[in-house]
Amino acid sequence: MVYGAARIDRRTYSAIISHPFRTVSKSTAIQLALALRLKSEDVDRLLMAAGYAFSPSIPEDIVFADAISEGVYDMFKVSERMEAHGMKPV
Repeated sequence: MVYGAARIDRRTYSAIISHPFRTVSKSTAIQLALALRLKSEDVDRLLMAAGYAFSPSIPEDIVFADAISEGVYDMFKVSERMEAHGMKPV
């Protein structure tokens, strides 16, 4: 299940799927990208569709982008990387 892998609840996932114009947070979009195991280019397109983009000046974005480019899609491993850099885990 995608929503389980993305660590979002079923109700939120259903709302995203059912309402094409529903806005989601950047964090939720990234969590879905990780759960879907999207490649970097596809993640960029997903974020752009949601109205976001990775920024080289935001440390969390750097960690997410690096994890995706290295093929690390496990939310726990990404959270460990964030904690190692003194950031709040996903």
